[in-house]
Amino acid sequence: MHLIILRPSLSLKKHCLLNFNSKMPSYTTPTSRYHALTTRDPLSSNAFIYAVKTTNIYCRPTCPARLARRANITFYSTWREAEAAGFRACKRCKPNVTVLDDKQEQAVKKAYYARRRGLLREDNVVYTDTRARCFSTAQLG
Repeated sequence: MHLIILRPSLSLKKHCLLNFNSKMPSYTTPTSRYHALTTRDPLSSNAFIYAVKTTNIYCRPTCPARLARRANITFYSTWREAEAAGFRACKRCKPNVTVLDDKQEQAVKKAYYARRRGLLREDNVVYTDTRARCFSTAQLG
């Protein structure tokens, strides 16, 4: 996969290794899904879909739209399940459109979290795929 190239920092004595094969968090319970939703966890972007009963719209957990009351939120595993239940796709986050495949998206997200934890500087990340750069900028900040 030629998505992200990590350049060693000249100021660091040791190279920072990122484990891209580490286990991703699971979002199987409503509590863990709601927590990911309220924190806008980037790792949950393709893990599940949530739908708002009052608007009949389903979104990704990372959607920038205003969060609905918990009583009005229903969780689904896929966007197809949400559509089968009568909901339509959000026009902001477009949950029924795939930007990157799962492996590429996970690599971008892990680089993002490494940067947030101070393990990686932004100037040490090179995106070799234009779609990855756009995804990183739009979804992760």
